Amino acid sequence: DDHPVIQKLTVCDCPESDGVLMVDPVGGPNWKLISTRSPLIAAFPKGINKVTVLPEVDENGCHMLEIDFNERKNTVAVPGGGLKYIGSLSDPFVEGLIEYKHGRDRAQIGRKRNFKGKRRGRGRGRGRVNQHDLKM
Repeated sequence: DDHPVIQKLTVCDCPESDGVLMVDPVGGPNWKLISTRSPLIAAFPKGINKVTVLPEVDENGCHMLEIDFNERKNTVAVPGGGLKYIGSLSDPFVEGLIEYKHGRDRAQIGRKRNFKGKRRGRGRGRGRVNQHDLKM
């Protein structure tokens, strides 16, 4: 959590663990907030072009987010009628946008699966297209 990239993308403390919620750096166009210590994911709806973390902090300690809505794909009525909205996670409008889910546990991702049976290598004789006698 002390990495400069994580600090730049941090939104607030994670409610489920000791980590933080941060904007997924490769999340666009499906923007989401991910926890650094738990499988918690806070997904934004489709129709958002960009989510930017601003340096300003609200009274609850959450960084302000600038949410840029897509003109054609937006399905949410933005307060003020524009395509940009600035608010934090404690803002009722931003809180109403987010859907919380749980992704895969990081401990399960690294495990290898048990395959039954022997897998054959690619040694000599990989097979030919035409199995007929090539001597004529």
